[in-house]
This record gives sequence, C-alpha cells and structure tokens, in this order.
Amino acid sequence: MKGLKKLLPIAMVFAMLSALLVPGAVLATEGDDTVGGTFGAPNNAPTVAAPVLYQSDETNPATSVDPQTQYAIKVDVTDIDGISDLSTVVVTLMYDSDNNWATGTGGQDTGSANIPGSGNVNYAGILTVSSAGITAATINAAPATYFSVAPASSTWAVETAAANKCNVSDSGSTRTFWFHFKAGTVASEADGTSQGWHIYALATDASTDTGNNNLAGQTMNFYSQAVVGPTSVDFSTITVGGTWTDDVNEQKAYDIGETPTGIQWIANGAWAGKVKNSGNWGGTNFTATFVTITPASAQEFALKALNADTIASATIVTTAAAGVATGDSGTITLESPTSVDTEYLWLLAHATFSKDTYTGTITYICSNN
Repeated sequence: MKGLKKLLPIAMVFAMLSALLVPGAVLATEGDDTVGGTFGAPNNAPTVAAPVLYQSDETNPATSVDPQTQYAIKVDVTDIDGISDLSTVVVTLMYDSDNNWATGTGGQDTGSANIPGSGNVNYAGILTVSSAGITAATINAAPATYFSVAPASSTWAVETAAANKCNVSDSGSTRTFWFHFKAGTVASEADGTSQGWHIYALATDASTDTGNNNLAGQTMNFYSQAVVGPTSVDFSTITVGGTWTDDVNEQKAYDIGETPTGIQWIANGAWAGKVKNSGNWGGTNFTATFVTITPASAQEFALKALNADTIASATIVTTAAAGVATGDSGTITLESPTSVDTEYLWLLAHATFSKDTYTGTITYICSNN
C-alpha cells in the first residue's frame, strides 16, 4: 500500500505534463495554395416590347396610316447582357388579307406563321437598323448610315434627314428605337378589320439569339394619284352651235401613243377614274359660262368625257368635287403607273359666242369608288 501511494503523485505529474504538451501542436507551420474558380453564364436573348405607332412627333398615337405621310414606330429592346450586345432590330410592316395575326398560310395571308423575308411595294415594308456596339450618339449623328428600308428604289422610305427622323436613346440595359418611315404609294389599302397591316419587331444579338413582339391589325388608308402627261388640252378654234355628235369639237386627250403621254393612274386599292371642270373659263375680254346641260344661252358651253370614242355613252362633266366617271377603273397598281391610251373630251358651245381665247382647268381624279 505504501508503494502504491508513492506512485500516484508520479502518475499525476505525468498526466499534467501530457496535458501541457498537447497544445504545443499549434506551433507547427501549415502550407496552403490557391486555385481559380470559373463558371460561364449563358447568353440572354433580347426582349422586345410591343411596337407602338405614333405620329411623326413621337408624342401622339396614330390610329391609321396614310401612304407617303411620315409616322414613327417606337420599339424598346432590353438586353441584360448590355446594349452593346444588340446587333440588329428589324421592323416588318406586312399586309394580311384576313387580318389574323395568329395564322399565315402564305402569300398575302401573313401573320406569326408567315413573316415576309423581303420587301414588296404593295404588301411589305422592312425597316432595319444596325446597332452592334454602336453608341446612340454615333447612330443619331448619321442615321442614314444605320437605318435602311426595303424594298429599295421605291417610295417606301425611312426618314433620316428631316427634323423628325430615325433615332435611338439608351436607359440602362434598354435601347429605344424610333423608326420614322413613310409607307409606299401603293401599300395596300386595308380597313383594319377585314384586312390589316401588322407591325412585327425582331431584335437579334451578337450570339444570334432573338426576341420579338408585334402590333397587329392596323389600318392603311386609300391613296391614289392621277398624273396627267400634257399641261393643257387645246380644242383650238371650235365649231359653235350644233348638238352632241361624234364629231363635235372632239379632243382625243392624253393618247399614250402621242407625245406627251397620257393619264397615269396609281392606287393602293380599287379605283375609278373621274373628271371635273373648274367652272367658267375666262378670256381676255369675255367669259365662257360653264353649264352641265346642253347650252341654251349665249356664251354657254358644256363638256362630256369618256375613255372611249362613243359620245352616246359619255357623261356630262360637272364641277362636283368627286367628279364624274370616265369609264376607267381597276384594282391595286404597282408604283409604275397604269396608263390609259384613250381618253376623250367633247366640247359643245352655244351658237352665239364672242371671239376670244378661253382657258380653264380640267381635273382628273383617281377615286376610291
């Protein structure tokens, strides 16, 4: 027992020394090194807000389009990878024969399933802006360099020179594009109900990812031109008196086979040729009184018109703003006008007429009815 008692203090001392020695391990030197970490985020496709159609002032919304009048289409495009990632924005204006965006079977039946790939004077205008890595200031300084239109060499146009012109502006990761444009002369008439024009915006980024949106079912108003070749019709010295006969002061006006060429009809829908007279014709010393019946009194005269040499079918010309029918009619034309090679006028004057040279104005109208 005595021996055991002596050993216990020694064991306790050893245990205490062991406990003191364990913390001493923190004094060792630890080695370390670093390695880089990398991961890639996928490209983000641009997002496109629905296009909005405005008057050229960029303030007042437009409810319809008149060919050859300037309008502005606003398109907001956002790219969270940065505005510099945007490559192109293309706005396609397309005629749709059934005005249904959800379908598109081909031809003029356009829509989400049938987006035209090229411009057409009657049915599609394509507006494009190149934006890749280009600042807004650079684009706005020379919009003609970056904005373009198809079909080229047509009356479709982007406005790059006037006070109100194509431009862009930036806000964060969003770029606002203003496409100032004029629809071509024969962009097909559409009532916005049975037929319409869709506005489709497509944005493409540097990785060729795309985003799109649309404004469907817009109205295109009727537009026409009647371009008269010669500046005047000269009946020369007329025969006074008589009745409406085939040889009464007949003037084969505007014969395309002669020089100058004849009336040229241009229209973006169904059209009819019409004609009207300004009223009385003035002379140096006298006045010729225009009437819409067979002349019954001195100094009275009347006119008839038709697109064929058949006076019995001709119509007496009036001063009505709408004009009277010439017999010409047709459907939508190309920008190259339709010419008529037979357009006749007859002048009947009362037997009592003072010698003079009389002048007035005859107007040809390309009407919507």
